[in-house]
Order: sequence, then structure tokens, then C-alpha cells
Amino acid sequence: MSSGITPTDECEIHYNALKMNKVYRYILFTITGSKIDVMKKAKRGRFFPLIN
Repeated sequence: MSSGITPTDECEIHYNALKMNKVYRYILFTITGSKIDVMKKAKRGRFFPLIN
């Protein structure tokens, strides 16, 4: 019997792309029920304005 929250396969794929290949600038994850899902991801080439 396992306990805790498990990431989805999509979550692991995008995380590895972020960590190894630096494809994304950031990934936001959300916890729904007993699993972790990808909420939002941003490619590296995008420009993000500063927030004051």
C-alpha cells in the first residue's frame, strides 16, 4: 500500500524536459485529489514583463 500524492506521467515528462533539456522557463503544478497535474508551462523564448 502506497501513500502520498503521485505525479501524472505528463508531469514527469514536462519536468524532465525542464530539468534536462531546459525547454521551459517554468512549470506550475497543481494538486488535485491524490495526484499532481501540470497547471501551466512557459517556453524559454517567451518574454515576461516585470510586475511592480
